[in-house]
Amino acid sequence: GVKADLEAIVSEIRERDLRDSTRKVSPLRPADDAMVVDTSDLNLEQVVEELLKLTHQRLRGSARPDLPANKT
Repeated sequence: GVKADLEAIVSEIRERDLRDSTRKVSPLRPADDAMVVDTSDLNLEQVVEELLKLTHQRLRGSARPDLPANKT
């Protein structure tokens, strides 16, 4: 593999994300009805568990009380 400087990579990603989220045309932002899940400290199993929990809550209409529930 190629040797990489972790600090430089993290810095470049942060700069890119800031640039993308603050641009005037089509800034990169979550949708109004998005449920953002921070997976930084989770393993794969925990991520899947959290996503399933949120999906079930959304389907029941309780994940985001500020949004209309999905009717099935």
